[in-house]
Amino acid sequence: MIGFAGLLERLAFATAADTRLNLLRHFFATSDADARGLALGVLTGAVRVPALRPAVLRDLAAERADPVLLKYAHEFVGDLTETIALMWPAARANAPPPSLREVVDTPRDALPGLLPGWLDRCEPSVRLALLKLLTGGARAVVSGPLARAALAAAGGVAVTDVEAVWHGQKPPYGALFAWLDGTAPSPAPGAFRPFMLAGSGGPADWVAEPLWAGERVLIADGRVFSREAEDISVARSGLRVEGVALDGVLMPDGVRLFDMLAEGADDLRSLPFLARRQRLEAWFARHRPAGMALSPLVPFGPGDTGLILKHPDSPYVAGRTHGFWAKRPRPPRGVEAVVLYVEDGLYTVGLWRGDTLLPVGQAPAPFLDAWVRDHTIARFGPVREVEKTLVVSVTFTHVRKAPRRKAGIILDGLRIGGVVPDRTAAQAGRLDAVSAAV
Repeated sequence: MIGFAGLLERLAFATAADTRLNLLRHFFATSDADARGLALGVLTGAVRVPALRPAVLRDLAAERADPVLLKYAHEFVGDLTETIALMWPAARANAPPPSLREVVDTPRDALPGLLPGWLDRCEPSVRLALLKLLTGGARAVVSGPLARAALAAAGGVAVTDVEAVWHGQKPPYGALFAWLDGTAPSPAPGAFRPFMLAGSGGPADWVAEPLWAGERVLIADGRVFSREAEDISVARSGLRVEGVALDGVLMPDGVRLFDMLAEGADDLRSLPFLARRQRLEAWFARHRPAGMALSPLVPFGPGDTGLILKHPDSPYVAGRTHGFWAKRPRPPRGVEAVVLYVEDGLYTVGLWRGDTLLPVGQAPAPFLDAWVRDHTIARFGPVREVEKTLVVSVTFTHVRKAPRRKAGIILDGLRIGGVVPDRTAAQAGRLDAVSAAV
């Protein structure tokens, strides 16, 4: 528990992705197998610890500390778990803190009786980690992509190799860590297959498809995975198809399929692209799955953009450094927009429809942070609403339909370039000028 507490505390103060990755990598490389496996499950949300209600913690703390002082301290600190961790009276306990396994395996109804003794055995930082763990505050604080990158770094393997086996593993990930430690072979692959990505360039004798602006998905063996190798099957249940592995892009009106990685027991990834394409077309003609369509092969010229070019004989290879696929993105377009909100460093910008400003996308713009501090007009949790007076220049690569949003579109590839000082908000761009490109 001490090692997990130290990791949790450092992660709370680490904002840079590289720093968080190195903290996880060091923890995985230096902790024992059971502790690191359980910690990985807790941090990614795969391990569910029975949670205690705040009222239970408050009652336990009131037995050890003055209730009035506890109330005032809670109001000052703002977080109940931090308040209890700091106020809990020191007690002599000739025993170490509980292990992470002990906490995870304890039934919920036994926790109130055991927790005071556990807290007596802990230093304040370990108390805080324990209380966070028992109230859900330590769960899912690390994203799946970051965890897999840290595992790959700890084991000296490619991230795509970790992605390939990740979805077949469960906490405490014994087979996974044994492989990364070099004491066992790689676990059997799961349903996920690492995505093949496009580089740049591409000769004229390749074939081409449209460069779709949407969410890349892998539909495999009744499950659906995102570009980040996250299982999104629950949110995309209508796309589940058994017996095949399909690569495509999710659009507002359905999925554009452009590759088949497996069919039945046949792994097709070593076949040439056009052979895989024939298998895909034949499968699609037989099944006509709802909500799916084939991405067409299109003619192209030297200056055409908005395309993915593919070598006709290319196998399906994970990653981007293979040289078989090439992207020809559309040149960015520009518009002047009004800053509306900011949340976690991302600035939402809007365009006019009639006399209403509607949000069309968001992007980082740290050079605006000082302006936000002086022009915030309302707060909604982590969201700050600002005065609708600042006009900025933005560029974008695609206009994507988004029927569930008020504007009806999203500007993909959005970048905020800078402030336009000679413009008023009323002079900013209009929605119809960009939505015509959908």
